[in-house]
Amino acid sequence: MKTLSTLFSLFVFSIQLILGQTTVGSDAFIYTQVEVMPKLKPAANCGLATYFEDQVTYSTKLKLQGVEGNVWVRFVVDEVGRVSQVKIEKSINNDLDVAIKEVIESSGLWKPGMLHGKKVSTQMSFSLRFALSPAERDLFNQLKALDKQTNHPLYVLNNDVLKEKLNLDELNIKSVKVLTGANALEKYGDAAKNGVVVVSSK
Repeated sequence: MKTLSTLFSLFVFSIQLILGQTTVGSDAFIYTQVEVMPKLKPAANCGLATYFEDQVTYSTKLKLQGVEGNVWVRFVVDEVGRVSQVKIEKSINNDLDVAIKEVIESSGLWKPGMLHGKKVSTQMSFSLRFALSPAERDLFNQLKALDKQTNHPLYVLNNDVLKEKLNLDELNIKSVKVLTGANALEKYGDAAKNGVVVVSSK
């Protein structure tokens, strides 16, 4: 009897896979393939990936750390249009993961996916692209080069010259620029011989 029950369960599971279904509960399914995918009204004109890339805060802190790349996200839009089970499939940074999940979870009601004329729970999956601009990448490389030096550079925070090394990760940064060579020496004297990191905070 137990063997027949096991065989029946395997048969049902095989049918679910063929139909693009994933079991959620005893009577509920998540479909991975539907005739009409869920839609989010604010993203209608630009596409989901572009919309969420614009909604997520790609902070100066992350850019200064050189964080960039593709983040893959997966979630479910149920038959009512509610978002649940948001999961980061491929991560590039934990803080960015948190920001992405918060934006998707608070995106409001969606228009549900449709299959055979019925609203169904649907699994969504796509990637979000976060990329440094050429100027941001150049700044990251400059900071990285200064950090590798035996002697740390001079730090200037909100026009105040500091004697100690500044931890940029602890600041709410508005802007950062790096001065080296003659430009640094001319403005800050011999103290700038290892370069200068000029920071403005919010």
